[in-house]
Amino acid sequence: MQRSMRRRMTRRTITTGAAVLTALLLTGCGQQALQDLKEAAAREAAASNQASDQAFDQASDPLKSVSPEVLEGLLRKHDGLQSVFRQHGVRPLGSGMNERGAYLEVRRIGEHDRILTEREIEAFRQSVYKAAGGRFPMKITVRTLAAQPDMTGRVTAIDGEGRLLIVSTDRFLDQERTRPDAAWYRMADDAEMTADGRRLQAAEIPIGSAVEAWSEGMMLTSYPGQTTGLRLVVKAPDTETGDAQGTVTGLSMSGEGVNAMHTIGINGVTYRLLASARVWEKGGQVGFSELKEGRRAKVWFTGLEIGEGKTVSQIVLLDGE
Repeated sequence: MQRSMRRRMTRRTITTGAAVLTALLLTGCGQQALQDLKEAAAREAAASNQASDQAFDQASDPLKSVSPEVLEGLLRKHDGLQSVFRQHGVRPLGSGMNERGAYLEVRRIGEHDRILTEREIEAFRQSVYKAAGGRFPMKITVRTLAAQPDMTGRVTAIDGEGRLLIVSTDRFLDQERTRPDAAWYRMADDAEMTADGRRLQAAEIPIGSAVEAWSEGMMLTSYPGQTTGLRLVVKAPDTETGDAQGTVTGLSMSGEGVNAMHTIGINGVTYRLLASARVWEKGGQVGFSELKEGRRAKVWFTGLEIGEGKTVSQIVLLDGE
């Protein structure tokens, strides 16, 4: 049964590869060819995972040679598997066990569109067995990035840990369309960030940029959500006009840590000031101490209204420019 499944998967892989090659030859190395390649990779990943599902569903053998306690510790904490992950160039996304056996979901490191081939999955499986000290039914799935982004929106804030707050421009969580979908993206160390094909670091992405973002898959259900980013494409840089500008007419800073409450007034309108708000003057970042009443400034909002009023995530002081 397994040999037959492998032969079918091999033919499917060859067919997919031929289709992708044909698309590349007909269209050149343009955007359409890249899109075709991504869609083919996604289809191949789905086929591979479906085959893995069938093998897992048909597995009826009990756990062999490895006690449930040892296996659970190995999978849930990944103790003893770190060297296996490094050896095979993957990272774990989820794992566990049930009455039918173990399951393990991984992704490639640095090659987020590529699945693992059947041969690579089998080699990985054998390495896991060796680390566990025995064999057992195990379902292995490989996550790849979808052709479409998980979020299309604007970067509206950057926190003290370098996470990017991305607020959707086309999805809302309420019928009134006042609560946009939003998430903090902590970009993985192997994340791909680009603008016009040029590689970027997270620190080079300015607040206000229009972006498309792909996540690792897991999203904490806070608001905004929290996730790990694997790809970010800057579609349009910030216009540098800000969301409002005028004269600083008030400042209030009280409390510390999670209890800190900072506000800023612009032309008499009071806004909450994000604790990680960035202040810029003459192209360089400066401290909050440079904020003084009477100075002219441009401000950027987070795009989220939590509580009353808007929250400022960035200030550019205009005096002396």
